[in-house]
Amino acid sequence: MKIIALTCGAPPESLETLPLERLRCEGDPLKPDQVARLAIDALEAPLGLPPLSLCVTPDDRVAIALGHGTPAAGALVAGVIASLAAAGIDRKNITVVTANPRDAAPLEDELTQDVAAGVAIESHDPSGDDALCFAGLGKGDRTLLVNRTLFEADVVLPLSAEATTGDVAATDDAGGAYDGLFPDFFDRDTIDRFRKVRTVNDATLGDGRQSARRAEADQAGWLVGAPLVLRAVPGPGGGVARVLAGDPRQVVAEASSVSRRAWETPLVEPADCVLAIVSGGADQQTWASLGRALAAAERVARSGAVIAVWSELAEPIGEKLACLAEGDDPYELAAALAAESGDEALAAWRVLQALDRGPVFLHSRLDPDDIESLGMAPVANAEEMHRLVSRFDACILLEEAQHVLFVSDGVVIE
Repeated sequence: MKIIALTCGAPPESLETLPLERLRCEGDPLKPDQVARLAIDALEAPLGLPPLSLCVTPDDRVAIALGHGTPAAGALVAGVIASLAAAGIDRKNITVVTANPRDAAPLEDELTQDVAAGVAIESHDPSGDDALCFAGLGKGDRTLLVNRTLFEADVVLPLSAEATTGDVAATDDAGGAYDGLFPDFFDRDTIDRFRKVRTVNDATLGDGRQSARRAEADQAGWLVGAPLVLRAVPGPGGGVARVLAGDPRQVVAEASSVSRRAWETPLVEPADCVLAIVSGGADQQTWASLGRALAAAERVARSGAVIAVWSELAEPIGEKLACLAEGDDPYELAAALAAESGDEALAAWRVLQALDRGPVFLHSRLDPDDIESLGMAPVANAEEMHRLVSRFDACILLEEAQHVLFVSDGVVIE
């Protein structure tokens, strides 16, 4: 058999067999202290702004808004805390607010006592009246309610991950400087409205809608008052390639350029079998990452081709994904998902689209019966995956699949 291995940032590699050692999700990312240093260095020389030490005063109350899916979040937050402490901020005046409740406990485990002593960690509750306050009027004079801790802070530092795929619908990001801040730290109605427009319905919409979403996100960032943002560009194996800080527009432009150089992958001729690997640790092994990996795999899969995904996914199947097990008509399911919002709805939609095109096999840490209930075939181990792909004369091995940015003749394939 012939295997074409596609590794981001490298030319295609031709192999005669599938090396089982390539079936692993975690690479060799930077150590936590090295990642923390990236954040510290970025804040010492932010783009378009003076150093952080000149942007804050010792009595400022600071809120770090941590976006969901940020790689090496604990190490990055540790670096930001160290920078604030070096600037004279008392750790008791620092609060880390996570956009997703699932991120709070791992963050507390990762932050050492000497780094985070006195720092408060809390999760945003988009439905809690006491946790929200009026921020202003958004698009169409809609009321925007924002996280109270962020609104009452003297300084807000949004920290989020740079989107790494050219497929806007698959990333569910507006592509602006305040991704990770808006709508994630706002009220439930705002999140549902914005995410609904950004997910299923956006798959067929172009630059006009994207620009409108970005403008709304930028307005929300201005209402919160966040003149300095931090953006982490994901690196191989679930690590961090670079951290940027500074003026929002300059950061988003540079982060996009860095990300493209790191993750662009040449588009090749489609094959009858595609094996996509979801890279990274537990924070990257999510249904959202699986959805992005499926979207990338479909780009290089022939109609009816087999798509296999190697992951260590352990995230439970939520209510919206469970709809795939309960419905028989894919068109009715697609219509139902189009009325939903959020990452899980988008992931479910991506799974549905992939299954409509051909069979999908999945290695994960979930119960095989649960995977089968969603319409996918479970793969138990590396040997079983090897037997599967060996049935085909040719197979495309798509590494770091959730980050792939396909290019052809220097042009990004949207």
